[in-house]
Amino acid sequence: MAALFTPRFAHPYWPAWVFLFLQPIPILGVGVFAYAKAPGHPTARRLLLAGSFYGLSVGLESVLGAGVESRGVFAGFWIWNLIDTTLDVVAILFAVRFFALFPDGRIERRHERIVLGSLWLVALVPLAIVLAGPTLAFPKNVFLSPPRVVTPFTVAWVSPIGAFARGMYQARIQLLFVGLMLLLIKFRRSSIEQRQQIKWVLYSIALMGVAQAVPQALGVAGALPHSAIEAASPYLQTPILTVTLIASVVAMFRYRALDIDLVIRRSLVYGGLWLGIGAAYVGVASALGIAASRRLPVGAAIVVTVAATLAFGPVHRRLERLAVLLREVGDTGTELT
Repeated sequence: MAALFTPRFAHPYWPAWVFLFLQPIPILGVGVFAYAKAPGHPTARRLLLAGSFYGLSVGLESVLGAGVESRGVFAGFWIWNLIDTTLDVVAILFAVRFFALFPDGRIERRHERIVLGSLWLVALVPLAIVLAGPTLAFPKNVFLSPPRVVTPFTVAWVSPIGAFARGMYQARIQLLFVGLMLLLIKFRRSSIEQRQQIKWVLYSIALMGVAQAVPQALGVAGALPHSAIEAASPYLQTPILTVTLIASVVAMFRYRALDIDLVIRRSLVYGGLWLGIGAAYVGVASALGIAASRRLPVGAAIVVTVAATLAFGPVHRRLERLAVLLREVGDTGTELT
């Protein structure tokens, strides 16, 4: 539904479509898959609820956006906005519980019960915003440029907390860090089997953190223009939650088939090997080209550079084949003879 209504109010509409296919749609799909595999598991149920509430929120947001675009702010708009923002917050709260109680899904410690129980008060934040005024809040997932809509009434004693409630709603995604902190605490006292499952979540978060940090580091070093970083940023930030939830589902059902420590270790070793081979190849060819350009005319330097690239091509291919062979040996556990 969101994909159908988005073109009516999002101009251009393709960034909103990219967002839909990178976050809410796959999150809902992962929740459905997990529930289908283990309908009685509390973790699978929470994942399905998080994806469902999030999907309902994005769908209702797109309907409201299309309605505003066609007929303006209509009567009763604030009610539907309240439902939309509440669904959005509840989806995040279920995601927090999903991470905090992963993988078994059960509350085992008193601090978990207190923290997770108190977080349900955040579900009242959208109502507090409506009662405090002066304007409504919007999720801004797909409806990125909503109008300024004044709340239909204001309750005097709620007004002082209006700014706090609005700030809480704008920072709602940060609640996921509460779940991750509880997960880290749980990791310390978990069994070996549970630690193997939790590592999938932690490694996926680290991977997405690296994906965020590398472009920023390249920008600081001047190797990548800031315009390119800003253009790529939404496509690096949006899939973070999706990738983490997919890794969580793998941890739930396939962690025995894949040793995450071994996967990460081999990926780092062989990835570094391929990176080193590529860097050496580029470095040798570039060094010869630079040296030739200083002593020869431009035309001759170009010829020397091309010749050097062609000459080192077979060496590059042999080193790549050696890297592949080493990886196959490592995967099978055999030895070279």
